[in-house]
Amino acid sequence: MNNKKNYIRLRDITHEIKINKGLKAKIVILLFRLSNYYTSRNIIIKIPGFIFMIFNKIINEIIFSVELPYKTKIKKGLKIWHPHCIVINSGCEIGYDFVIRHGCTLGANKRGRPEMFVVGNGVSMGVNSAILSDNINIGDNVIIGAGVIVFKSIEKDHYVINKQQIIINKNSQ
Repeated sequence: MNNKKNYIRLRDITHEIKINKGLKAKIVILLFRLSNYYTSRNIIIKIPGFIFMIFNKIINEIIFSVELPYKTKIKKGLKIWHPHCIVINSGCEIGYDFVIRHGCTLGANKRGRPEMFVVGNGVSMGVNSAILSDNINIGDNVIIGAGVIVFKSIEKDHYVINKQQIIINKNSQ
């Protein structure tokens, strides 16, 4: 999944902005994608990328609480529903048509940066779900249900749901 370029074409960025519904999602995608240009070796592309990397840090991280570092590798087709409280570690490599919702986390479990963290094409994450590991591979077309925390690799074409309701303590009123 490793490519030489970490950024996608402007035409693809425009398409991503169109497929995302809310204004906030469009802003998050635009700033993240344009900040990816800071990874370019071409100085003409790198300078505007630096400016958008700063905007990404200020607007997305501080104002919207969406941590999408400019080094994060996400292929085209990114869709964000209700962008708020989303954290994606810069060491993640994410495939095409990734869908993420509010309250989701992707990142290292014990190290600051994962050793290998690959999320396949067509993966969808439900509200408040997380993928936490230092070494994990999520296959293509995996659906992770709401509130699910994934600690181990998942083969392609699987659903992951939490079918148990755990009762901690009886409510005594």
